[in-house]
Amino acid sequence: LGRRSSTSLAAVFDGFPPPMDYAPESTDEALIRAQERTASRTRTLLVVARLCFVFSHGVLAIAASAALASGIETRWWTVFTPVWLGDGLSFVLCVTSWFVSCPYIQLCLAERQARVGDQNPSILTELLPDIVWAIFGLIFVCLSFAGEVMLCGFLE
Repeated sequence: LGRRSSTSLAAVFDGFPPPMDYAPESTDEALIRAQERTASRTRTLLVVARLCFVFSHGVLAIAASAALASGIETRWWTVFTPVWLGDGLSFVLCVTSWFVSCPYIQLCLAERQARVGDQNPSILTELLPDIVWAIFGLIFVCLSFAGEVMLCGFLE
């Protein structure tokens, strides 16, 4: 008399929403996740800036050796163009790296913790030193650019 079949019980619960564990995350949780994703972007941009700087100087070495080997009078301003593009891109990446992790830093300050999550960097021991070294890297890029302009003027 009081027996219900399991199929009819499953049919009754088919129309109900899933339990709260499977509900979509709230906007606050989504914002925190978005802020956590910016944690390692400072280091990533600095690595890209270094690679861009080195690659552009490699292109300069190849272009300069080809210009010297050809024996034809070349315009050195044209030969140095790849390195100036690389210096400009490195400059932009260094400056951008200072600000790209700001959402993560704001999250850490709001949580009053140096690190949020196990895989994210600490703002005191990892992000802040990267930002300080990026300032020195920017000075190096500017000095390199000035030296390259003077060398190009001398060669011209």
